[in-house]
Amino acid sequence: MYLGPFKLAESLLFRVVRRLLRPTLRFAVRQGLRVQEISELCKQELFAVGREELQANGKKETTSSLCLMTGLHRGDVKRLAEIDAESEDTLVRRDDLFTKIIGQWLGDRTFLDEKGRPRALSCGSTESEFNALCERVTTNFNAAAVLAELERLSLVRADGKWVTLLQDEAVYDSDVERGFELLGCDTEDLTTTVTSNLLRSDGETELHRRTAYDNIDSSQLPAIREWIHDAGVQFHRELRGYLAELDGDLNPSLLPHSGTRVRVAVTTFSCSAEVAEAPRTESTDRQDERKR
Repeated sequence: MYLGPFKLAESLLFRVVRRLLRPTLRFAVRQGLRVQEISELCKQELFAVGREELQANGKKETTSSLCLMTGLHRGDVKRLAEIDAESEDTLVRRDDLFTKIIGQWLGDRTFLDEKGRPRALSCGSTESEFNALCERVTTNFNAAAVLAELERLSLVRADGKWVTLLQDEAVYDSDVERGFELLGCDTEDLTTTVTSNLLRSDGETELHRRTAYDNIDSSQLPAIREWIHDAGVQFHRELRGYLAELDGDLNPSLLPHSGTRVRVAVTTFSCSAEVAEAPRTESTDRQDERKR
């Protein structure tokens, strides 16, 4: 993503960063974190981001370079270098893997029944159908480990000899840790999209749309949520089918790439909450929202 030489004025930059920090800090305060813990977490992330930026720009990583870029003290840099934490890139790759495996299961006729539905696959050996499914997507992960994680997420059911697909998408509504990890990834992607759309100089933009209405009776919420959920599930089902046809892991014949390898991620979510102020009767704000 090329953004050109554009750089925000310092006063605007401070306002933007403060606004981005606010929801995170609100969550941290509500969970009981205080400034000491938040400060340490900020240092850890500054260190991680500094490393990533140096690597992305092909520059040598040294204690001095990290100190200059982030403002961290040398002692903090040396201490943080010893902290081994799982990166979000690893999480992204792992969740993308599950999406690809499920997508392959749903789209490959080898793993479908006569009605085009995903059928139960044999499992438990290197010659099993589930092992073959995993190998069509990647050889970097053991099929048994993948199966165990899919079971933990309640995406499949296995009885030792057969594995059945229970959901056609990875949902983390009941997995608190994984759900918040996914929130971090989504926040990173959304920030990248908005920054790219606002600052890039080549005229290309990513999708970023928002629809909001603020004077709806709460009795309508169940129906609204159901409609949004069903529409979103259908959209992602069609999107997975489209992207699966273009993915080099699922279609080796497409390799080698004619250009650079890219990752495409699309996240959808809805949010509903009570409005604190008295409901407005004017429609000006809603009309402006639709125009954007």
